[in-house]
Amino acid sequence: MSGKSGPAFRSGPSARVLVVDDEGSSLRLLSALLAREGYEPHPLSDPRRAMGEAKSLRPDLIILDFVMPGLLGSDLAVALKSDPDTLKVPILILSGMADEDVRTIARWSGAAAFLEKLWDEAVLLSTVQRLVKEH
Repeated sequence: MSGKSGPAFRSGPSARVLVVDDEGSSLRLLSALLAREGYEPHPLSDPRRAMGEAKSLRPDLIILDFVMPGLLGSDLAVALKSDPDTLKVPILILSGMADEDVRTIARWSGAAAFLEKLWDEAVLLSTVQRLVKEH
């Protein structure tokens, strides 16, 4: 196993990660970080297209922004966890709001993990790796 963090435990194709965030800079930054670590990011800026994309892509992990126009990440998580095609895919919710109410809503929505949007890179990558490995 290499000393590099990321999906070194996986054999075959890299883990597919659907990243849904309406903020372009966050979407690009997160996608670049995931790609650098050997993941296969699939960035999506329109949360209304996420359900169809998740069903066709069959990702190993879905990362959702909490606040997006037209559809909250927590509402999208509930819909994903209610569909048999996406039920077992782990969800990580990211948010710039870190109060306990937001964390509670994220847990209630079925998200496997929650991180503040000003994440520490090592914490984010270890969370992604754990969730993909558990999937």
